[in-house]
Amino acid sequence: MYQPEKLKARRKELKLTQKEIAEQFGISFQAYSAWERGVKEPSEEKVRQLEEILKSTKKAILPKSKLSVSIIASLIREKRR
Repeated sequence: MYQPEKLKARRKELKLTQKEIAEQFGISFQAYSAWERGVKEPSEEKVRQLEEILKSTKKAILPKSKLSVSIIASLIREKRR
């Protein structure tokens, strides 16, 4: 299960607004807010971008089970190449 509270906590630690992060993604602050509220989950690509913006790691944003699925999916994509 996705843990949006970690995403929100990290954003607040960095003293960033939802609008500031949303602008870096080119999305509305409402769309970003949906991630923090757990209404929607960011894609794997967006998680990578969040890492960069929030200077964080996937482990800080995703729970272990979601991270494991993410790693497995990445390995499958690499093997297909």
